[in-house]
Amino acid sequence: MSTLPGENRDLVKRETEVTEGSTVEVEKDQEESTEIVCQKWEETESGWGVRPDGYSLHLSEEDRKEFVKQYWASMPAGPAPDEYSRESGSAYTCKGGPSLTKALRKAKEDGHPGLRFFSNTYPGDGGKDGWVNKK
Repeated sequence: MSTLPGENRDLVKRETEVTEGSTVEVEKDQEESTEIVCQKWEETESGWGVRPDGYSLHLSEEDRKEFVKQYWASMPAGPAPDEYSRESGSAYTCKGGPSLTKALRKAKEDGHPGLRFFSNTYPGDGGKDGWVNKK
Protein backbone atom coordinates (compact mmCIF):
# COMPACT_ATOMS: atom_id res chain seq x y z
CA MET A 1 0.00 0.00 0.00
CA SER A 2 1.17 3.50 -0.70
CA THR A 3 2.42 5.81 1.96
CA LEU A 4 -0.08 8.63 1.87
CA PRO A 5 0.45 12.12 3.25
CA GLY A 6 -1.28 13.39 6.40
CA GLU A 7 -5.03 13.49 6.10
CA ASN A 8 -5.12 10.74 3.46
CA ARG A 9 -3.70 8.19 5.95
CA ASP A 10 -6.65 8.90 8.27
CA LEU A 11 -9.12 8.69 5.37
CA VAL A 12 -7.74 5.31 4.27
CA LYS A 13 -7.98 4.03 7.87
CA ARG A 14 -11.61 5.19 8.08
CA GLU A 15 -12.45 3.63 4.72
CA THR A 16 -10.95 0.34 5.86
CA GLU A 17 -13.15 0.43 8.96
CA VAL A 18 -16.24 1.06 6.80
CA THR A 19 -15.56 -1.96 4.62
CA GLU A 20 -13.75 -4.29 7.06
CA GLY A 21 -15.17 -7.79 7.04
CA SER A 22 -17.11 -7.34 3.83
CA THR A 23 -16.44 -7.12 0.16
CA VAL A 24 -17.19 -3.99 -1.80
CA GLU A 25 -20.82 -4.28 -2.72
CA VAL A 26 -20.94 -3.48 -6.40
CA GLU A 27 -23.93 -5.10 -7.99
CA LYS A 28 -25.42 -5.59 -11.41
CA ASP A 29 -29.12 -5.90 -12.18
CA GLN A 30 -30.43 -5.29 -8.67
CA GLU A 31 -33.44 -3.07 -8.09
CA GLU A 32 -31.89 -1.21 -5.15
CA SER A 33 -28.59 -0.46 -6.88
CA THR A 34 -27.40 3.10 -7.52
CA GLU A 35 -25.17 4.36 -10.30
CA ILE A 36 -21.80 5.39 -8.85
CA VAL A 37 -18.52 6.63 -10.34
CA CYS A 38 -15.31 4.61 -10.21
CA GLN A 39 -11.81 6.10 -10.64
CA LYS A 40 -8.86 3.74 -10.94
CA TRP A 41 -5.53 4.70 -9.36
CA GLU A 42 -1.92 3.74 -9.97
CA GLU A 43 1.17 4.04 -7.81
CA THR A 44 4.44 5.49 -9.03
CA GLU A 45 7.57 4.53 -7.09
CA SER A 46 11.06 5.79 -7.86
CA GLY A 47 13.28 2.94 -9.04
CA TRP A 48 10.32 0.54 -9.28
CA GLY A 49 7.94 1.98 -11.84
CA VAL A 50 4.15 2.13 -12.05
CA ARG A 51 1.64 -0.45 -10.84
CA PRO A 52 -2.11 -0.59 -10.12
CA ASP A 53 -3.14 0.96 -6.78
CA GLY A 54 -6.84 0.25 -6.39
CA TYR A 55 -9.76 2.54 -7.08
CA SER A 56 -12.05 5.11 -5.50
CA LEU A 57 -15.85 5.19 -5.62
CA HIS A 58 -18.03 8.33 -5.65
CA LEU A 59 -21.70 9.27 -5.72
CA SER A 60 -21.19 11.66 -8.66
CA GLU A 61 -18.63 12.99 -11.13
CA GLU A 62 -18.51 16.21 -9.08
CA ASP A 63 -17.60 14.17 -5.98
CA ARG A 64 -14.88 12.35 -7.94
CA LYS A 65 -13.37 15.66 -9.05
CA GLU A 66 -13.45 16.99 -5.47
CA PHE A 67 -11.86 13.76 -4.15
CA VAL A 68 -9.01 14.10 -6.65
CA LYS A 69 -8.64 17.81 -5.82
CA GLN A 70 -8.43 17.03 -2.07
CA TYR A 71 -5.89 14.27 -2.72
CA TRP A 72 -3.53 16.50 -4.70
CA ALA A 73 -3.96 19.39 -2.23
CA SER A 74 -2.74 17.06 0.53
CA MET A 75 0.51 16.24 -1.30
CA PRO A 76 3.68 17.96 -0.10
CA ALA A 77 4.92 21.02 -2.00
CA GLY A 78 8.13 20.75 -3.99
CA PRO A 79 9.46 17.86 -6.03
CA ALA A 80 7.40 14.71 -6.44
CA PRO A 81 7.77 12.23 -3.56
CA ASP A 82 9.57 8.93 -4.21
CA GLU A 83 6.22 7.14 -3.99
CA TYR A 84 2.73 8.46 -4.70
CA SER A 85 -0.62 7.53 -6.25
CA ARG A 86 -2.34 9.18 -9.18
CA GLU A 87 -5.50 8.66 -11.22
CA SER A 88 -5.33 6.00 -13.94
CA GLY A 89 -7.56 6.00 -16.99
CA SER A 90 -10.97 7.54 -17.40
CA ALA A 91 -13.61 7.40 -14.69
CA TYR A 92 -16.58 5.16 -15.47
CA THR A 93 -19.93 4.31 -13.92
CA CYS A 94 -20.99 1.08 -12.22
CA LYS A 95 -23.77 0.02 -9.87
CA GLY A 96 -23.42 0.14 -6.09
CA GLY A 97 -25.63 -1.71 -3.66
CA PRO A 98 -27.42 -0.19 -0.67
CA SER A 99 -24.66 -0.63 1.94
CA LEU A 100 -21.99 0.84 -0.34
CA THR A 101 -24.23 3.77 -1.26
CA LYS A 102 -24.89 4.36 2.45
CA ALA A 103 -21.14 4.30 3.20
CA LEU A 104 -20.49 6.78 0.36
CA ARG A 105 -23.21 9.12 1.66
CA LYS A 106 -21.78 8.92 5.19
CA ALA A 107 -18.27 9.65 3.90
CA LYS A 108 -19.60 12.66 1.99
CA GLU A 109 -21.38 13.96 5.12
CA ASP A 110 -18.01 13.69 6.90
CA GLY A 111 -16.31 15.80 4.21
CA HIS A 112 -14.87 12.94 2.13
CA PRO A 113 -16.36 12.87 -1.37
CA GLY A 114 -15.51 9.22 -1.98
CA LEU A 115 -13.98 6.05 -0.62
CA ARG A 116 -10.68 4.46 -1.66
CA PHE A 117 -10.24 0.69 -2.01
CA PHE A 118 -6.90 -1.05 -2.46
CA SER A 119 -8.09 -3.93 -4.61
CA ASN A 120 -7.07 -4.29 -8.22
CA THR A 121 -10.22 -6.11 -9.25
CA TYR A 122 -12.27 -3.21 -10.48
CA PRO A 123 -16.04 -2.99 -10.03
CA GLY A 124 -18.51 -3.24 -12.89
CA ASP A 125 -17.02 -3.66 -16.34
CA GLY A 126 -13.64 -2.22 -15.28
CA GLY A 127 -13.82 0.79 -17.58
CA LYS A 128 -12.36 1.22 -21.04
CA ASP A 129 -8.78 2.27 -20.25
CA GLY A 130 -6.10 2.37 -17.57
CA TRP A 131 -5.36 -0.86 -15.72
CA VAL A 132 -7.88 -3.58 -16.64
CA ASN A 133 -9.35 -6.67 -14.95
CA LYS A 134 -7.92 -10.03 -15.87
CA LYS A 135 -10.34 -11.86 -18.16
